[in-house]
Amino acid sequence: MGFPKGQKRDFNALQRRRLKAATLFDKGLAPAEVARQLGVSCQSASRWHKAWEKGGKSALKQTPKAGRPPRLRPQDLPNTHCADLILNSILTGGVHYTSVLA
Repeated sequence: MGFPKGQKRDFNALQRRRLKAATLFDKGLAPAEVARQLGVSCQSASRWHKAWEKGGKSALKQTPKAGRPPRLRPQDLPNTHCADLILNSILTGGVHYTSVLA
């Protein structure tokens, strides 16, 4: 489930897909048919359909970024090199162990 390790999600593409689903719901298509046309699970299409019924297209707009927010801030760390590594990992989506060992 999810994306392969190291592959980033394209949040704009995911939003475009949800908005395409809303257009198909507007045309009267069932969630199962929307799932087939967009190549997604029926569960996702049903979840989108439920949100679309409650709030229209705006309910399917951009979702907040996935993942837990960082607990440490760079200014909380005594070692600026460590702070740079953590900030870099937050910005790039992962720690690069070769830079830690260098």
